[in-house]
Amino acid sequence: MLRGSHQSDNGERRALRRERDGRPAEEIYVFRRGSTGAIATHDFDPPGEKAQFLAFTPDGTRLFVISGDTGRHIPNDRFRILTLFGPAIAVTPSYGFSGEFGAQRVGTYGDSQTFAITNVGDEPTTITSVTLEGANPVDYFGSTTCFLSGRPRVLAGGAVCHVTLYFGALNLGARRASIVVRDTAPGSPHSFALSGTGTEGYFVAGAEGEVGAFGDARFAGNLAGAPLAAPMISVTTTPNGDGYWLLSRDGGVFALGNARFWGSTGAIALNRPVVGMTPTRTGVGYWLVASDGGIFSFGDARFFGSTGNLRLARPIVGMAATPTGHGYWLVASDGGIFSFGDARFFGSTGNLRLARPIVGMVPTPTGHGYTLVASDGGVFTFGDAQFHGSAVGTGASIVGLAASPTGRGYWMLSSAGAVFAFGDAHSYGDLRSAGVTDMIGIAATAPAIPADLLRFSAVGSHVGGAIGLDGNARSRLVFAR
Repeated sequence: MLRGSHQSDNGERRALRRERDGRPAEEIYVFRRGSTGAIATHDFDPPGEKAQFLAFTPDGTRLFVISGDTGRHIPNDRFRILTLFGPAIAVTPSYGFSGEFGAQRVGTYGDSQTFAITNVGDEPTTITSVTLEGANPVDYFGSTTCFLSGRPRVLAGGAVCHVTLYFGALNLGARRASIVVRDTAPGSPHSFALSGTGTEGYFVAGAEGEVGAFGDARFAGNLAGAPLAAPMISVTTTPNGDGYWLLSRDGGVFALGNARFWGSTGAIALNRPVVGMTPTRTGVGYWLVASDGGIFSFGDARFFGSTGNLRLARPIVGMAATPTGHGYWLVASDGGIFSFGDARFFGSTGNLRLARPIVGMVPTPTGHGYTLVASDGGVFTFGDAQFHGSAVGTGASIVGLAASPTGRGYWMLSSAGAVFAFGDAHSYGDLRSAGVTDMIGIAATAPAIPADLLRFSAVGSHVGGAIGLDGNARSRLVFAR
């Protein structure tokens, strides 16, 4: 049997030797690894055998030897694997995992993958850091057992620690990074490439309960053809976009996909019709608002106030919750804004002469601004909201507005089913060819990403483009699963 290790690029010399019956023989054959992982045949030529090829595995932990028994002058090629002396680190993922997490909706995360950090050598090594590096390191997060005490960990020969990682896409398209292990073993740092793809989409809905799904939206059913007591007026998605609620004018709530029913006003005699709905950040509750500003809270939604006892110049047409879920805004058809809870007032169009009434609003990811849209496609921004374009001049009658997950774009829906995309929002199709005339709302599948997550350091400090992992548990639970 042959055992040995390589001579590293920094000149460290290791030995390759033959063993007989588990006991080292006297002869020792010294060799050097080349820059490509192979060594020249003349560097290793034990008596009686001629090596045709020597090569290291990519992680440098194994040497493969193809040799012929030339001493007996017969073709007797052998494939030998040599184990290295000294410490040697290998980074290996769960069985069958290539490093590709696949498609993941922006603002959500999927199943975890576990990586083993193993000292495959026979001498101790110290793990000094485990980091996420590369183009998009903040899209990956997790924890490790390599620093249980918060200090560098010594791995004995054959010992292993683990890293558990999640992919939480923060933007569209390819998102790449690497898990990087720095240690005192030869060949440090050791890395493993990670990749995934961020996706998004939207649902559109009609007054008779029709639902269209585009992009990564998955159709979960509709109410088309069902007997309805009142027409639908809006569609709202769950936090992870795998379900949606349809809301009718009488406050009836219809839950589809992973949306759950938490209550409705369908059996209540209302002073004014319901005009809007917004879910809590957990998805286990929601608010309904009537045109007089009356608020109806269900599930874990808390009541923060209403305009039900005020005399309004124009009726309420919609509402939006703050990113914390501890407040909300109501918007009237003249663009008047009413703030409750931790929602702040950043301006309105209440004192402007509008060409067409306001029909919707969306907040920014920070909660420090909002965008209003009028039925002619006019856009009005306040606070830190940015203008990305309008549908004025298209002749479309706009009925809904939805924000992209980054807050740097938005979609508009017309009553005829046309979808207009602005900023970083992408168009994935619409219902213009279906000949519909009674569309009522649009809802994005991907949730708004809180502003701090756009610059988030996954479980640790963000230094020099590297994101450190420590022994803490999963950190980004604000992400939707």
